[in-house]
Amino acid sequence: MRLSEQFKFVPVGASIDISGGITGDSINMEGYHSCTFVIMGTTTNWTASPDIIVYEAASDGGTTAAVTFTYRQADAAIGSASCDVLGAAATSAELDLGADNEGVMTIIEIQANEMTDGYNWLTLSVDADASAGGMTILAILEPRYPQNIIATALT
Repeated sequence: MRLSEQFKFVPVGASIDISGGITGDSINMEGYHSCTFVIMGTTTNWTASPDIIVYEAASDGGTTAAVTFTYRQADAAIGSASCDVLGAAATSAELDLGADNEGVMTIIEIQANEMTDGYNWLTLSVDADASAGGMTILAILEPRYPQNIIATALT
């Protein structure tokens, strides 16, 4: 089976300008076991420390409650040796990226069975502290029923 038949790839944003914060597309987790966000910051100098928050809600676009997620970050900036080596797993409900994480890959993982009952939607947000810079964000979903063509997780 192909990787694209085992997982759903959802582009949340490519080279997003995070000036003033952003809110990504909401993902309906109803048909999925897990969501992994792959976040790659640009090497543009951040003038503030952006915080990443993932919200859960009962409807598309909702930001009812912050989710505590597991995350790992690469040891070096993209393009450097060890940029693909991830540090130890940790948890957070609001991840402060800080200046040390410019251009570093961050992985955020959320298990659907750990979400609040009745809350099927996830929305990734970068707060307004992100006054300069950019990110590319890809969500990788593990479907409950893998198939050749996996239906959209967006509305």
